[in-house]
Formats: sequence, structure tokens, C-alpha cells
Amino acid sequence: VIFADAVAEDGTVTPLQNGRAIVTATCEGMTYECEIFVDFPVSLNQTSFWAIEPGETVQLMLLPENRTVDETPVWSSSDPAVATVDETGFVTTLSVGTAQITALYHGKEYVCDVTVVDILLGDTDLNGRVTAVDAQMALIAYGDVYLACWDSPLNAVQQQAADVNRDHKVTLIDAMAILRYASMDMVGLEPSWTAILNGEY
Repeated sequence: VIFADAVAEDGTVTPLQNGRAIVTATCEGMTYECEIFVDFPVSLNQTSFWAIEPGETVQLMLLPENRTVDETPVWSSSDPAVATVDETGFVTTLSVGTAQITALYHGKEYVCDVTVVDILLGDTDLNGRVTAVDAQMALIAYGDVYLACWDSPLNAVQQQAADVNRDHKVTLIDAMAILRYASMDMVGLEPSWTAILNGEY
């Protein structure tokens, strides 16, 4: 028996993971059983991935991990020259372009769209330099999305450039890091994104 559910005192059943469970209720010396099967829908952990330069990697996987059908997904890339994928779903980007990474599982395909660009991290306005203007653009985008609940004023490529800590969103942390980078560059220092994001400067 796989206990796939949690049962409250009032009999409410909450599914926790794929599997089979038998829920038992006892009343006045009588025992009643209910057999429950849980089968959560399968999905990819990511359906899109942007890389700001070739060489970035991402681990794709089908969820939930304890799927009902015990079958190993078959992974493939629509363009191995842009991005490759191994038998575990580990993706490596190789060149600028787009590719679709597909997992074939139980007769159904699950797709992640991979886009690889070659841009300067922090260069929000895409002019080839990291300046205070880039920080200002990131700050405005943060305010529009998280404070005003508007759509981001940045296009997809600009958002990737501004997302310097690579957490898939443009926030105040990114804006401040870009400003720190631009300030150091302006006075002739050699800024490092790793050091800036780790608070070493």
C-alpha cells in the first residue's frame, strides 16, 4: 500500500503524491474502507529557458518524479547545434539560436523552448556598455511589474540582460548590482558580477 493521501479527523482526504491508498473509517464497531488512486498530471519543470550566452546549462525533468507509469523519458533536441540534451534531461547551450528540447513519455511530448542569445550581462539598453542608464531601466521595470502590477517595459532580451543574478526576474537587487558594476567600471576598476552579487564590493 502506498499512502498517497493525508486524512483529517473529519474525513477530508488530501492527495500528497502519486500512488494508491486505502482510507479506513471505524464507527460503532464497523469498519469501512475506501480505495483511492492518485495520479497527478505530468509536466516539465520548465517550459522555456533563456541563455544570455552559449555554455549555460539547465536541468530539465518531468514532474512529479514518482510518476504512475514507470517509464524513462526519451529526450531530444530539435537543433543539437544550438542546444544538446543528455538522457537525464541535462541541457547544454552551444550557440546562438533557438531549439526545442522534447521529452517523450508514455506517448506524449513535453517541450521546453530554449533561446540562446549573446549579450552583455547588465546591458539593459543593449548598446554594448553597462552604465547607470541600464540600472535605471532595470529599476523602472521592477517598479512597473512588482509595485504597479504593469507589464514590464523591457522586451525579452532586455529582461535577460537585466537579470544579472539569473533568478528569472528583474528586481531591485539586479538594478543595484548593475549600478555598482557601472560605477566601478566608470572609475577604471574591473568589476566582477560574482563579487558584486556576493556583496564583496
